[in-house]
Amino acid sequence: MVFQLDWPAKLEALTKPGEGGSPLEKTLGAGPFDIDGVDIFEASAVQPVGLGSYLVDGHGIEATDLLAFGAQLEGLTGVIVVVTARAFDGDTALLRPKPPLRYIAQFREAQGAPGPALPLESDAATEKVSRPGKKPKSDARIGGMVATAVLIFLALFVTFFVLSAG
Repeated sequence: MVFQLDWPAKLEALTKPGEGGSPLEKTLGAGPFDIDGVDIFEASAVQPVGLGSYLVDGHGIEATDLLAFGAQLEGLTGVIVVVTARAFDGDTALLRPKPPLRYIAQFREAQGAPGPALPLESDAATEKVSRPGKKPKSDARIGGMVATAVLIFLALFVTFFVLSAG
């Protein structure tokens, strides 16, 4: 389901738990739900690609289902709320949206559409990857460094004796 929301506060405040549920739960008129199944964003965030393209590519909505809503979807401003079935674990839920939330449309995912992206739990996704340090120096490199240090010492030693003898 797609909703438009006239919300003057920061978007994070919508999902902040409070007495009787979060502001979003209260305006949707629904009980607790999984916030991972809800997309909340400024309409301007998808303006370069368009809300219709976002719904087709991001949520697997059939493009032909959007034809009747094309101009309306592209004309939306403010905060957009997309509630997916995933928010209610695929169960049916009765929503009673209240102002400042305005119902726009309901769409179904296309048959064979990829499911929602699973949360990434690998070490790389959670930034727990240990970064490799410097490679250990090889024996040849250490030997070259010692030889260079000895040559510099000998050059300084010879220079000192030549200058002190003369």
